[in-house]
Amino acid sequence: MTESDLSPLPADKSRTGPVGLGDATRALAALVETLATFLGTSADAIDPRRPLAEYGIDSVDLLTLVLEIEERLGRKYPPGIFFDVDTLDQLAERISLLNDSNKAPAPAGPSTST
Repeated sequence: MTESDLSPLPADKSRTGPVGLGDATRALAALVETLATFLGTSADAIDPRRPLAEYGIDSVDLLTLVLEIEERLGRKYPPGIFFDVDTLDQLAERISLLNDSNKAPAPAGPSTST
């Protein structure tokens, strides 16, 4: 994994802000809120241990959710992490581990390769 795999996204003040390194609890809260908004329900109705498939999330929905999650968390993640997990709990842990493994992500922006 390279630094560009975990580059920060531009801040959106209406979102929860970037998740701190290793902060699985904060990541989980943002994931629950994102899924609840997507499903048009309250965060209380979301069980982070429940398989996402039980919420009717298919691959097309997951692609939409990935963009929302990245925006809400303020970082861009490798797409594979979203397809290798079954629950929000697992995803929050994976996000936390990725953040820990890349403590100084490069800022998002145009490539300056020559």
